[in-house]
Amino acid sequence: MSGWSKHGLSCYSVGTERMTCKHAVKSCKKEGAHLVEYESEDEVKFVLDLVLSIAGRYGSGKFTGFLIGGSDQKKEGTWKWTSSGRAIDAGFTYWLEGQPDNYSNEDCLTSCINQNGTWNDIDCNNERKYVCEKPLFDNID
Repeated sequence: MSGWSKHGLSCYSVGTERMTCKHAVKSCKKEGAHLVEYESEDEVKFVLDLVLSIAGRYGSGKFTGFLIGGSDQKKEGTWKWTSSGRAIDAGFTYWLEGQPDNYSNEDCLTSCINQNGTWNDIDCNNERKYVCEKPLFDNID
């Protein structure tokens, strides 16, 4: 993991090793965090800039990306943020045109580096770098 960078009310860290989604989730949890869950285009741009500053430009393909915390593993076509359980389509979305397409049963979510951070669904067994997010403050009820 890289160091943590603050943006808004969260801190972010880039996992520098490639992992499956399941292993990336565990890696983030060890840090008291979760895979990033986007709430705005501004947040997408910040995280994309952070990834590029740490990892540099890697891969030139349209779908080259890093893991973020969304999935439709529980119910096909119903995308949710894996940590909060919030429905993705109930808030901010940033899908790459034509996505999600569920090509070969794709149930996990990446942010595409070469497409301004837009989202693509991928096979959950694919290994990617990833971004963890943790709030600056615990939720106080």
